[in-house]
Amino acid sequence: MNIKGLPKTLNICGFKYKIEYTTDTIKTDIFKRDSIYGQIDYVTRTMRIYIGDKKQLQKTEIINTILHEMIHGITTQNPLLEKMLGKDEELFTSTFALLLTDTLIRNNLINIK
Repeated sequence: MNIKGLPKTLNICGFKYKIEYTTDTIKTDIFKRDSIYGQIDYVTRTMRIYIGDKKQLQKTEIINTILHEMIHGITTQNPLLEKMLGKDEELFTSTFALLLTDTLIRNNLINIK
């Protein structure tokens, strides 16, 4: 899969995360139990991002997944955010990642070509 233009690492609150791109949603999960598009591992400081198998996902979907996992990292590194969001953390993360992806693309801050 072509990952040209996508980041290989991401610094979240001073912690450097390596980004691994996968072509299998099961392999994206470190425990190989769920079919998922993205996961952040706080122990190994690794993000796994699914980019598609036979047909690559649209770049907007990949960027949204990267931002989604980044937001998880930010909230986990910030106990106040984690406490405030509580059980709604996943809903907040999904919504905010979508809004951020859309805003960055519409304002040409991220190139999707």
